[in-house]
Amino acid sequence: MTREQLKQHLEQLGREAAAHGPALKGVTDLFRLYWLALQHNLVVEGPEHTLDLKVSAAWVEEWLKMLRLPPHEHTLPVRTMAEGCGKCSPYEARITTVVAVPGLTRRECSTCRGDWLVLEG
Repeated sequence: MTREQLKQHLEQLGREAAAHGPALKGVTDLFRLYWLALQHNLVVEGPEHTLDLKVSAAWVEEWLKMLRLPPHEHTLPVRTMAEGCGKCSPYEARITTVVAVPGLTRRECSTCRGDWLVLEG
């Protein structure tokens, strides 16, 4: 099924589910969300047109921390790439990059469980 056909089917499903009223509200909302994802090219290309979405309040809070937005503007320490975790010796530290986006890297030390930001620019 093409993306356009899928969107048309979703519109039909959405109208029908909405006609059933509150009993199908959750399903209707999912149809709408999927339609929006298709509209904005957020689904995986291919025959399945998959939208794999797992969002939670904890996920939002982690992004508040990484982008240093209130009330988390000081939650994560900022270090240079060369500084490491600041707790373990360079020989003990097992550092991995958790998230890397332009201008920002979140790193973690699995030895001490410390995490911090490396800001570029």
